[in-house]
Amino acid sequence: MPRRGTVVSIAGIRKREPGSVRDAVPAHVDQLYRFALRLTRNADRARDIVHESVLRTLRHESTVRDPRAWLLQIVYRTFISHCRKDERRGTSDEISWRDEAERETLLDPLPSLITAEDVRKAVDNLPDAFRAVVWLSDAERVRLKEIAEILDCPLGTVASRLARGRQALRRMLSAYGPQGVKSP
Repeated sequence: MPRRGTVVSIAGIRKREPGSVRDAVPAHVDQLYRFALRLTRNADRARDIVHESVLRTLRHESTVRDPRAWLLQIVYRTFISHCRKDERRGTSDEISWRDEAERETLLDPLPSLITAEDVRKAVDNLPDAFRAVVWLSDAERVRLKEIAEILDCPLGTVASRLARGRQALRRMLSAYGPQGVKSP
């Protein structure tokens, strides 16, 4: 116990204690699914990815410093693995999905208000690298350092992707703003 009047640093309080990954799965499964759904844009594929990720996780009895970040990293790597398999097979839902999105935008090119659905579509139209970073940062409130660990890339790359992803979102949604006003 520190003496009265001494300064106590709380800088290390935010550091996570090591935890069992097996215990963390039930606590984070909803977040894993939301992340997989943002990556895949398909509920069935998201469930498959989460299922495969959980199986991979449960095969390893490990203790990690940040189980949530580790689980999100497993989901991301499983997603990448599925994308690579689809490329090798020559199958991709991306083309048909983009055609459907283009038809929807042609029906009503300038709605008067931005809806949650409009924002969802804009996020879904971001490239995979930007979408993952924007979703983890803005929707899941994961810190940039943790995102860098999850995606296994440098912190500067994550910050750059976040800035460019947000800029792309602003451009996509700028059609809803007042005409003649430049967005930053």
